[in-house]
Amino acid sequence: MHPNIRVILLMASSVALALRPTGNPAPAESSRVRVLLDTDTFNEMDDQFFVTYALMEPRFEIEGICATQYRVTEASVDESYYEARRILNLMGMSGRIPLRMGSDTAMPDPQTPRSSPASRFIVERALAKDPRPLHILAVGALTNVASAYLENKKIRDRIRIIWLGGSRWPEGALSEFNAVNDRAAVKCIIEAGLDLTQIPTETCAQQLTTTFAETERRLRHRNAVADYLIDLYRDYGHDQKVIWDITAVACLLQQTEGKRFFTITDVPAPRVDEATLKYIPNPEGARMKVCTGLDREKIFADFYARFPPTADLDPPYLTLACSRDDPRAVTLTFNEDLDPDSVRSLSGFRLQPDVPVRAVQLVDARTVRLQLAASLDPSTAYTVACSEVRDVAGNPVGPRNTFRFQPQPEMHDGLRATLYAAGSKLTKLPVPELSDRAAVFRGQTLDLWLSNSRKSFIESSLKAMFVVILEGNLEVPFKHEYEISCYADDAARIELDGRLLVEADLGAGSVRAASRVHLDKGLHPVRISFLQRGGQYLLNLYWNFPFHEKQRIPWNYFCFAAR
Repeated sequence: MHPNIRVILLMASSVALALRPTGNPAPAESSRVRVLLDTDTFNEMDDQFFVTYALMEPRFEIEGICATQYRVTEASVDESYYEARRILNLMGMSGRIPLRMGSDTAMPDPQTPRSSPASRFIVERALAKDPRPLHILAVGALTNVASAYLENKKIRDRIRIIWLGGSRWPEGALSEFNAVNDRAAVKCIIEAGLDLTQIPTETCAQQLTTTFAETERRLRHRNAVADYLIDLYRDYGHDQKVIWDITAVACLLQQTEGKRFFTITDVPAPRVDEATLKYIPNPEGARMKVCTGLDREKIFADFYARFPPTADLDPPYLTLACSRDDPRAVTLTFNEDLDPDSVRSLSGFRLQPDVPVRAVQLVDARTVRLQLAASLDPSTAYTVACSEVRDVAGNPVGPRNTFRFQPQPEMHDGLRATLYAAGSKLTKLPVPELSDRAAVFRGQTLDLWLSNSRKSFIESSLKAMFVVILEGNLEVPFKHEYEISCYADDAARIELDGRLLVEADLGAGSVRAASRVHLDKGLHPVRISFLQRGGQYLLNLYWNFPFHEKQRIPWNYFCFAAR
């Protein structure tokens, strides 16, 4: 997220947001560990988790943050610099920790540095008059670190490097992102005989996978930076994510504080084929360390423990009730996760006019399905009330515990989705070359995924050049102003009530767009056009829900009529 897009205003008091674990006294200066962070902060969203984790460790003396490049032909280092500054601002540390910009291009060969403020700063801090070594946590391209070493090799015995990068051990760095972004730097650092610990991505770090639901549950409202991390994850668009970079902090905690997070093996450093990034065994090579396994639960537990505890005192409330397709069923949606035990009692749900509830089913964490003893009358408006529901924190349902609705037996949950193969000349929405392929979307999130490991509402062998048209209705639960936004890869257009609401298309890659609109309660015709040019594809829809933070639009707020 670029600094020009999001502006976060912090009250002065938020600077004192319990940035250290409560109850831990400040360690003596001589016992603290000197640490420098080298990060491509703006690349994904795990770098922000990494910087936060490191800044919250009381025994780390953070001597500076260096921004490194992640797209060697663009100004990526500037993006990383300003994103690191944002984290420092959120944590009340702006001006207290030096921030330096690195080279925006990779090294031309393993012997030629790319001098930058970051590389010179690394040399300065490494040679400072301090008996303690400087630990460098590098979670991106090694450009800055390798350049610093080549500029002044006197730092050799003064630095300890932990690098997250390289695909597999012992095969090689191969096509791994951090390694590919500076192949020459990888060869330089691995073959230099430095004190190096490597955390390979495929054979180690990728075990550190989490979900948005877990992250939101563990971080929500803990402090300002915690809420920012949630926002980043939400806007990232994917339900699952490897938080790669925090492994570097956890590894240093094991090496300096006695934590037990990793299996670490001492090995001879290989030679590196710069062209392929394959490792060539070198039994005579200097010793280095490689992380070959990790304990996911322990690392995440340690990360989340850094944030101040908070109590959830907000009651859950009912946001939608609807009866579609089956006149003997009603679906209820709540604004937060429910305690499963609290929804089992039939007496906790009542309809007026009276229709007895025969069974209750928790469909997902926020959705309840009522099975009724008789069919509802489509011409009658009903009011459903819930009285015994609690959220997972034990808060009983609040005053918004009723919802008035009218049965819609002709409607089905979801949206009607039609898939069109597109000609190779199609470069933008809307008019594709049409085929007669069609499918119906029904799912719990509005996601388009290429990976077979994820549910996709398009079951198609097409991977490029197609258009999807989603048609139906958006059910608006309250009369209110809504911000509706989308995250699309590659392009999307949202039309609501026959008018253009959002258009998102940068010509290539992913894009976000949003628009505000006043909506009345009830059904609003919606048409969503999606274009896939090639590569991965994804479509997420969000809204700023009344009385609630931004969230993905739940599946059962969409419906379509049978043809």
